[in-house]
Amino acid sequence: MTFELSGALLSAVDFDLKGNFKDPVNLGIAGGVQIGIDDIDLGPLGTIPIDTGVGGNLAIGVKNEDIYAKLDASFELLGEYIKLPSIKLDIETEALKGLVPIAWEKVKASLEELFKDAEKWAESVAKGVIKGIEDVEKVLGEIYHLSPDEVKKIMDTFFSICAMTSAFKSML
Repeated sequence: MTFELSGALLSAVDFDLKGNFKDPVNLGIAGGVQIGIDDIDLGPLGTIPIDTGVGGNLAIGVKNEDIYAKLDASFELLGEYIKLPSIKLDIETEALKGLVPIAWEKVKASLEELFKDAEKWAESVAKGVIKGIEDVEKVLGEIYHLSPDEVKKIMDTFFSICAMTSAFKSML
């Protein structure tokens, strides 16, 4: 027997799943999932809206005595797709109800890793991806512990990106 599950089956989560059921020890459900994610607050590094949410593939199944549930997903930032580590869902709990906070935590961890790079962080601020930063130089010096020369080098690039971004927006 085959079946489909689609739509907003949980708050902030849309599914497009297909499944087959042969018997109690042979069941599979797989397909797309789109998860709405709130803004990610990185403290002194600012706030990042993940407007595209997290999209990916969900697989749930039973094969003999093995039961599994796994999410492979990514999100878009600066025109690039950032792949999240594969998420194994706890089949002993109501794991699907926890997809939003699980995905949010994985996105936050990915962003924290990405923005260990001060240049990438400053570029993202300049392009308007990161919100809530009032003093870029201060963050570069106090949070990233960069020397004045390193800060100046990044700020030169920062101001160039800001100028290009502003010029592009004015053409729209």
